[in-house]
Amino acid sequence: MHIHPIMGRLLTLIAATFFLIGCGTKQSVVETETKPTSQWASRVQQQKQTAEAQTAHINLQLRHGDKNLSCSGSLRMKRDQVVQLSLTFLGLEIGRLECTPAEVLIIDKINKQYIRAPYSEVDLLRTSGLDFYALQALLRCELFVPGSPDPSSQLYRFKSTESGDHVLLALSDAPELQYDYIVARKNATISRFEATPKQGNTTMGFVCRYANFTALNGHSVPQQLVMELKGASKPTELTLSLSRLSTNANWESTTTVKSSYKRLANPNKLLSQLLQIAK
Repeated sequence: MHIHPIMGRLLTLIAATFFLIGCGTKQSVVETETKPTSQWASRVQQQKQTAEAQTAHINLQLRHGDKNLSCSGSLRMKRDQVVQLSLTFLGLEIGRLECTPAEVLIIDKINKQYIRAPYSEVDLLRTSGLDFYALQALLRCELFVPGSPDPSSQLYRFKSTESGDHVLLALSDAPELQYDYIVARKNATISRFEATPKQGNTTMGFVCRYANFTALNGHSVPQQLVMELKGASKPTELTLSLSRLSTNANWESTTTVKSSYKRLANPNKLLSQLLQIAK
């Protein structure tokens, strides 16, 4: 198998990311209550992009231990419908990841094979607690509440602490993880998100930093996302640099896989092959 190494390491990062930001999502849902809502949580929620679609050209830099990999591609999202990440190398698409609330599609274009399956059938994603809505919020620089498609009714769960030019918004009542957002007082945009375990290996964690904000459809959106796994055996950091941002919704939400591509009957086989190169 000759699989471009960035695909395996990217999947490793995605799996670890979702383990940290998505684990325990089913157990962390809290029934809606009538309680005072955090003023800062409401302000941040009001800043989220109102356009249905958001697209961008991306430059991806991945550092894994002493290895550095890079490629370009595109990121396309339609709210509550789909997230598509396409990776290109030397002008050719080498792979695509497509997530919807119901299933995941991973295409290995180098070997002309793919998987399409509900999360429950993909061991790596099921055990990591993959949550589509967490991924969507992470890439859109928005608040999320684990296990809830829309955090609007649960903003009262965030506790705010003001300090200088920033505000800490903390969600600490989830059973397994502590979720912290650093928010700029000036415009109520998120500059940093961090998820850390409450028990066990507390040196582990996931951090996403947002920078280089620009205006899109009247809202501030980041043009750089830096994701870091803390406490991993090898330093792992993913930088997404976004350009040519738009709200164009004129694209297919569902990828049609070529008939010549082989669909793997066991969805875990392709992931196992891809992840071998990440060790």
